[in-house]
Amino acid sequence: ANTVYVALDNHKYGDYKPYLLKSTDRGRTWRSIVGNIPDRHLMWRIVQDHKNPNLLFTATEFGIYFSLDGGAKWVKMTGKAPTISFRDLTIQRREDDLVAASFGRGFFIVDDISPLRELSEASLDTEAMLFPGRKAWWYIEQHPLAFDAGGSQGHGYYRAPNPPFGANFTYYLADDIKSLKEQREEREKPASKAGTDTPFPGFDAITAELQETAPMIWLTVRDADGNVVRRIKGAAKKGFHRVNWDLRYPATDVARPVGPSGEEPAGFLVSPGQYTVSMSKRVRGVTTQLVAAKPFTVEPLRAGAMPQQGDAHEFWAEIAAFDRSVTALASTLGEVEKKIGLLKIAAERAPGGDPAALDNRWQSIRTEANALDALLNGNKARNVLSERTQRTVRSRLGVIMTGLFGSTYGPTQTHREQLGYAKADFTAIRDRMDTLVTSTIPAFEAELLAAGAPYVPGGRLPQAQ
Repeated sequence: ANTVYVALDNHKYGDYKPYLLKSTDRGRTWRSIVGNIPDRHLMWRIVQDHKNPNLLFTATEFGIYFSLDGGAKWVKMTGKAPTISFRDLTIQRREDDLVAASFGRGFFIVDDISPLRELSEASLDTEAMLFPGRKAWWYIEQHPLAFDAGGSQGHGYYRAPNPPFGANFTYYLADDIKSLKEQREEREKPASKAGTDTPFPGFDAITAELQETAPMIWLTVRDADGNVVRRIKGAAKKGFHRVNWDLRYPATDVARPVGPSGEEPAGFLVSPGQYTVSMSKRVRGVTTQLVAAKPFTVEPLRAGAMPQQGDAHEFWAEIAAFDRSVTALASTLGEVEKKIGLLKIAAERAPGGDPAALDNRWQSIRTEANALDALLNGNKARNVLSERTQRTVRSRLGVIMTGLFGSTYGPTQTHREQLGYAKADFTAIRDRMDTLVTSTIPAFEAELLAAGAPYVPGGRLPQAQ
């Protein structure tokens, strides 16, 4: 109440000083709140946060600045915004977004300014801070033009990037978490600048550097019961960082590295509800907590035309567990097929034993692997030509996952029936595969070793003579 802010510009008269004034008595008296904003930064706009009166934003000739203390000290907002004249600012109050209009470049949006409301000069001296941010909207993303920007339409339609889907977490580190190598290089900087020798730290120290797991930040999401839902990696560098959780469990089908896109494989969607996020650091192989759990909400974007199935989450979890079993069997079959090729080489090079018996034993193993492949994946010749083949465990699972993971409704009766058929067929295939890898192949490998054949990697180690 009674407070007025004014941004003034006098550059047309050769005066390039920044002018930013504040009155707390309806304009009777004024004081400057330019603070540390550099000279020649013409002031175009000032806005005050609607929740924290000490949080101010100003648009200048050379960028956007914010203040945490009502204008006593200003900090330039960096990021991807160009150093250009910003002529207008506003806060989208529903989403807590700062929207800036630049001169000649367009619009720029800072998603969710709520973390700035909790900052102070003193808080920046703490080791770490974590801000869960606004509520996370729960829905299935649509990609009408394909999954890449523009799709087949190129620049035929106007487009701009959306905020990252899911829950966006902001965290702050007062200092870099340095590795052993970075610490050594920091100690050596004065000698390097002076041009003097840097002492050799010793082979033990260099070995420790080479074997060290790089320091990292972990953000751990838990559900209302305290169960871990997802762990998300973050940068261990000084300053503010943002990471995104896509509201999905981790992929649990098979362990595989991150792909070329850099995105972690993801599992099925979580249910709406209350969650928490905590922050930890991992240094020298030891994980310790930095910030205790903080709550946030996952909320449906809108009500669907039909109510969600009551057991939707449980069915998704059941599908994820079954998918892990099926993928594990498929992965094992792939490794078996590679080993069969090596077993053939070993049998052909065995100096002892009965060659015909070894060949026949190898052929029986290959025949069983081919039969399991047909049961799991269908007829190989038909698959090559995309011809219709018999229903298999994997094709039934594909029907379920294609229809289920693109909807928040839950399983239909078809999904439930297909899962039952797939599980019934899978049990026999799994038992045959287990016999093949735990009994049949190891017995053949032992027979090959007894015949003096070359060692096949992955088998039992031969006894020293």
